[in-house]
Amino acid sequence: LMSLTARDALYESVCRVGAYTRPLDLGLPPRGELACAVFDEDEASPDRERFLGVAGCKDMLLFPNRIFADLVPSPRPDPIAPTASLDEVVSRLERGKASSLPVVEEKSGRFVGVITQTSLLRRLLDHERRLRTEAEKTALNLNRTLRRARTKSERVAALNAGLTRLLGVLASTSLEEELLRVGIEELTAVLQTRYGAVGLVDRSGRLEVFVHSGVSREEAERIGRPPEGKGLLGIVVREGEILRIHDIGRDPRAAA
Repeated sequence: LMSLTARDALYESVCRVGAYTRPLDLGLPPRGELACAVFDEDEASPDRERFLGVAGCKDMLLFPNRIFADLVPSPRPDPIAPTASLDEVVSRLERGKASSLPVVEEKSGRFVGVITQTSLLRRLLDHERRLRTEAEKTALNLNRTLRRARTKSERVAALNAGLTRLLGVLASTSLEEELLRVGIEELTAVLQTRYGAVGLVDRSGRLEVFVHSGVSREEAERIGRPPEGKGLLGIVVREGEILRIHDIGRDPRAAA
């Protein structure tokens, strides 16, 4: 994580809007538009722009008649420098339970962009995928590149730890199922698996949200209702244990 900075994880679709403009004036945000950077219209010149904060897509949809200045969350998340490490970004998201962070130059105060949970997750997964590919190529010539392969493995392990922390942040906030679906689809691509699933449980261990990848809607309807948090899944939920099983059908705990 230390090799990546906040600038590497900027969200691509950021809309710049005036403080007294309303979402209704611009039309509802298109699918995937999750953030609007709000600026004071009185100081909107490039030389003296005044950045007020970030308005999220959910608030724009709920309150289309309100001006953007009222949609900026309070208290506003403190901006982070574009040179800050992604480890610091994850820590800031954990502490503030924020869905996004503004990125602003420290000296000039110039607005650079926005980091959202989605853009951070995508950047980490993309970087891990690249490192994994490089590690596999390096392993083909292990005798000459053992030291390099070990370094790559350590970097992948560090990224895995960062992803675990990030998924913890995602699970602790109020999320749309679309965001969870993005995460599980990216993870199945990284791990090169056919199927994947992620769930959120309440304090009693009951499965509240279950999102899967690799199974069509028709196949899911034939399977029936989603898991109830029993069997092997119950062990993971109750004990926090990581299970690696060659054949789930032969494991006696699967039928518990």
